[in-house]
Amino acid sequence: MHNSTIWSKTQSLLVFYVYKTEKEFNQFRVSFDEVLNESNVKRIKVVVLIKDLKQDILRNSLFAYISEKDIHFFTSELRKKAKNEFGYQLDIVRHTAFDLLLSFGEPTPKVLKWLMKIQVKERIGVNINGLKTFDLILQSSKSSISDSVTFTRDTLIKIKKEE
Repeated sequence: MHNSTIWSKTQSLLVFYVYKTEKEFNQFRVSFDEVLNESNVKRIKVVVLIKDLKQDILRNSLFAYISEKDIHFFTSELRKKAKNEFGYQLDIVRHTAFDLLLSFGEPTPKVLKWLMKIQVKERIGVNINGLKTFDLILQSSKSSISDSVTFTRDTLIKIKKEE
């Protein structure tokens, strides 16, 4: 059998990120771009959860995002709402298979339920407490999101995955 790592085997990636501040989000984007340059990822989707409606600044972003008021997109109304770009992007994510889900931050219960419906080979949470629905939970002692992203990549490079 040929051994490889989780990171080297990942060709499709779903990233879930809980938005806190614009500065941290920009650091996340830059550091994630850097680690993607050293990966085999060919397809990526990023979903950003915005818990505070006042922070609803990603409306024109390339990222699909979720604000707490839009949580109803995760019910049977999703198809009805898919007429707009946001709903359409989430519908694509929901019906696409991924090799790996990386969750940076804790999803709300409704979002977690939605995430669990997506076909994913491996679910990994970063700095998430007590969620047994993930295959692996990584705890980084690093304070910056950039360091957490690098820590996650470095850890996934070390974890062997048998074929």
